[in-house]
Amino acid sequence: MTCVHCKEADRVFNPRMGKSELKSYRRKGPSKSTRRIIEAVIATNRKGTTLIDIGGGVGAIYHELLNEFVSSAIHVDAAENYLSLARLESTRRGTQNRVQFIKGDFVDISTELPSSDIITLDKVVCCYPNIDSLLSTVASKSTGLVVLSLPREWLLIKFMVKTMNFVRKLSKNAFRNYVYSMSEISDILEKGGFTRTAFEVSGIWQIFVFEKVPENKKVFTS
Repeated sequence: MTCVHCKEADRVFNPRMGKSELKSYRRKGPSKSTRRIIEAVIATNRKGTTLIDIGGGVGAIYHELLNEFVSSAIHVDAAENYLSLARLESTRRGTQNRVQFIKGDFVDISTELPSSDIITLDKVVCCYPNIDSLLSTVASKSTGLVVLSLPREWLLIKFMVKTMNFVRKLSKNAFRNYVYSMSEISDILEKGGFTRTAFEVSGIWQIFVFEKVPENKKVFTS
């Protein structure tokens, strides 16, 4: 994993945080914003499809989708702590043979991965330093659907992000958070052949659905 930023992920997403999230998931189910992503995927009625979940945490998205909607999943994560917990939960659910767990930076390892019908990025865009590289790669690997969440562009959120980044700088942790505009996200994915088909807000999070534009419906401009 060549991304220095990603190498610090285990310090940020540590075992204590991961265990707390898994405990909460088992007790209450997915968080509200994660549930919205799951519902957005279900709404597209893409049953029997394949899924790549980038930065999937404890695996809530594919845990919920594997039974009826998704045939198999690949969980790519820079945090080994979360991959271990997601494996544990998959084993508990009996779906471990349908999920592949890969540690790494998605951009770095993308050539080793198959294309997928669906790619999800729940609270991931705001953790990646090169959004153009990430979403361009996502667009090249998804054959149908990209669903993602990112923070709203509020001044308070921007201030909080700056504060967190400053604290990490003092502790010599290279991990940073980012607040990207929706226009940046849309521009990159539209260049990759996707169009935005759904949007909703859940608290501080925005959830967006982008679908691949069929070749016979693409509009080319000079």
